[in-house]
Amino acid sequence: MRPSESVQVEFAALPEYVAVARRVAEVVGARGGLGATALEDLQIAISEVCNRLVTAAHASPGATAALRLRFWLEADRVVVEIGGSGEVVTHALADLPGDPFAAFLLKRLVDGVAPVAPGAGPALRIEKLRPRRE
Repeated sequence: MRPSESVQVEFAALPEYVAVARRVAEVVGARGGLGATALEDLQIAISEVCNRLVTAAHASPGATAALRLRFWLEADRVVVEIGGSGEVVTHALADLPGDPFAAFLLKRLVDGVAPVAPGAGPALRIEKLRPRRE
């Protein structure tokens, strides 16, 4: 995967689709040279964010919501931006960085977490460093 390539996945905010996000993270991370432990850390971090967004979506019956994940490789890291559509999801995304438990967990699992505001609304950028090539 060249740095200019990316994979984007969008799905309804339903629990059964979080596994799709984990699987894509596994494939992209493996292409980026992440080892088994680093892959698992990335998958857990993505699951944590997606599960929180799905939970928020289901707390508002009748609300429609979707999650959008974009994965790509940079020279030294695997990058994932998690965003979504629907008022409940965008609000939950904006609140997520301020949640002490989520912040603690993500800090232990990945190498970078930062809120971003792409054109489609708020998102969370997650980075996992790639191993150095000798």
